Amino acid sequence: QLHLFCSSFLFTQLAHSIMAAQQRVHSLPLLPLRVHPSRPTIVVWAVGRYVFAYDTQRKDWERRRQELHTDIIRAMDAFTSGSDVRWLSAGDDKVVILWKEESDGWKQLGKLSAPKKVTAAIFDREGRIIF
Repeated sequence: QLHLFCSSFLFTQLAHSIMAAQQRVHSLPLLPLRVHPSRPTIVVWAVGRYVFAYDTQRKDWERRRQELHTDIIRAMDAFTSGSDVRWLSAGDDKVVILWKEESDGWKQLGKLSAPKKVTAAIFDREGRIIF
């Protein structure tokens, strides 16, 4: 009986922990999510067709809401070369967009079309886009 009680107690504790974690995580965007490549206190993520950036150290928004695509963003990545930071975003609008980070926002450098929705896109080590 003690074994059943301990098992039941542990299961209940585990279930409560999982439910609490789900409630905390439920409102957070999970993907695509990326830590800034040259400023590690900044987290960048996409929800729908919008991108957000938050500085976890200052507890303040870097970019509250910037519309980058006409449909859901499914992939984001970053590449640095010296002080130059470039981003790519891709999604259900069948495009991969290359961005350059500037002090007043992201400047679009180019756009690549795809025949289908793009669910994954990254930079390789040389800064080339793979999707």
